[in-house]
Amino acid sequence: MGARVLFEKTLTSSDANGAGRIVIPKGHAESHFPTLPGDDQKGIVLPMFDTFGKRHNFRFRYWINNASRMYLLEDAQAVVDKYSMGHGDVLIFGRLQDGMYAVTGRRGSKADLNRHVE
Repeated sequence: MGARVLFEKTLTSSDANGAGRIVIPKGHAESHFPTLPGDDQKGIVLPMFDTFGKRHNFRFRYWINNASRMYLLEDAQAVVDKYSMGHGDVLIFGRLQDGMYAVTGRRGSKADLNRHVE
């Protein structure tokens, strides 16, 4: 990928259902992505480049869920389709040397499904 890997996200059935929305674990979202305004659930545009050099503009936002935040990347269907991904496959998020975010995908393994934590 040519980037420093930040984290991997094993896709759940709801991530891969065609809605174009991926749930990002709270710890990863708060550690690696920009801080979102506390009162604005609309989120921000978060551009990422794939391994083909194509820019994808995700919407990074949150929902309030039981007095906590559930983080989402919306408009993700093009990346899921580009890498022919489904339930159990893995999205890899990274940071390029210029500070931009990067995303790629790989086939999931049995180990990925076993360590899946949402």
